[in-house]
Amino acid sequence: MRKFLYVSYYFPPSGGPGVQRALKLSRYLPDSHWQPTIVTVDPDYAAYPSLDPTLLAEVPANLDIRRTRAWDPYAAYAKLLGSEKKSVVSVGFGGEGKPGPKQRLARFIRANVFVPDARVGWVPFATRSLRRLAATGDYELIFSTGPPHSTHLAARRVARQFDLPWVADFRDPWTEIYYHDDLPALPPARSLDRALERKVIEGADAVVVVTPSVQRRLHERGFVLQSELIPNGFDPADFAGPSPAVDPTLIRHVGNLGPTQSLTALARAMSALPTGSDGPHGDVPPFRVSFVGAVDPTVLAAFAGPDTADRCSVEVTVPHDAAVRRMRSAGILLLVVPRSSGAKAIVSGKLYEYFAAGRPVLGIGPTDGDTADLLRDYGAGEMFDWDDGEGITSWLAQYADDVRDGFVPRGARTERIERFSRPSQAAHLAALFDRLIIERKARSRG
Repeated sequence: MRKFLYVSYYFPPSGGPGVQRALKLSRYLPDSHWQPTIVTVDPDYAAYPSLDPTLLAEVPANLDIRRTRAWDPYAAYAKLLGSEKKSVVSVGFGGEGKPGPKQRLARFIRANVFVPDARVGWVPFATRSLRRLAATGDYELIFSTGPPHSTHLAARRVARQFDLPWVADFRDPWTEIYYHDDLPALPPARSLDRALERKVIEGADAVVVVTPSVQRRLHERGFVLQSELIPNGFDPADFAGPSPAVDPTLIRHVGNLGPTQSLTALARAMSALPTGSDGPHGDVPPFRVSFVGAVDPTVLAAFAGPDTADRCSVEVTVPHDAAVRRMRSAGILLLVVPRSSGAKAIVSGKLYEYFAAGRPVLGIGPTDGDTADLLRDYGAGEMFDWDDGEGITSWLAQYADDVRDGFVPRGARTERIERFSRPSQAAHLAALFDRLIIERKARSRG
């Protein structure tokens, strides 16, 4: 069994989508003869957007986990705002609403002092832990995953010091992430951010990305790198067991929704659909929409009208196993790509769990982006532009006709999505590790 160092800020009891890749890969990589040691932050010093202690039960009993301290600027941020820390830790400003003067000041400090991100205070502690472990000589490789991309800075330092192969995993872009333009960063901070990004990308032996567009953009921007496409995915074990009863009229979104994820077109479509037997599509069921997770007030405002106010519900964030049950019991799963300059490259990690749930996906976002391509390629659903209320109305009406005729539409077929399973992805990553080790040995002999 080969050993490697896996550097991830997010690890159970952290919740949310950012933790799933590290948790699942750490479970399945040993099947391909690579045993990780996890270097992560101690929960007492962490700034997690959400917690899910139930995920601790999925951590392998024999997994070596090294948890370190961190300096956390979110505590000072919360003090400035007069709030609890847990209420100010967010992703992409989701759920914060319209910023007041203190929030604008705090964002300015975050953007110009904490470069590349607000978790940079973990870097010295993670570096120290990695150095101690690498000095034992037991490890053949370092693997770091971001966001937060400051994680890669610790991995880079130790990989260079001990001459170890290093793979940087980009679950999201760095300076081209969708909310980057919303950061009030001054030119010196932006310049430093880009310089750090370049050092990481060109310093790694390989960069793993999760979407074709991100991979293509790195090459278009002139980076010299070896890149590998390993998308996000799903764990078949999470979807085992009998399927729950499906409510065909329930449209459900699982995950957080920020201010750039507008649902005005969906609310308009729900209002436009007839709900009685006199409609052109017969007895169309009254669709309802359910949100599981934090939702920005501007998103909810779209459903405040008289036709939709009583057909919209919000549920606080739930444990991952409960989220999976919510996905499997919905009639339609809702996916909303943030409206931003990099929208075409965005593929939410939950899309693959939506695939595994087998329910049709109603996508809202760019119709010529990576998410739209995946929905079409795997027969999982349809993507509509953010403003295409008519298209959404027509799609929902056809769906309602199918339900009225006794047919509940399905999404992606299980047999077609095996490449997105976590065991398959772990095998892919292990093959990359093997190749890098062979290449390193070949160079040393030459």
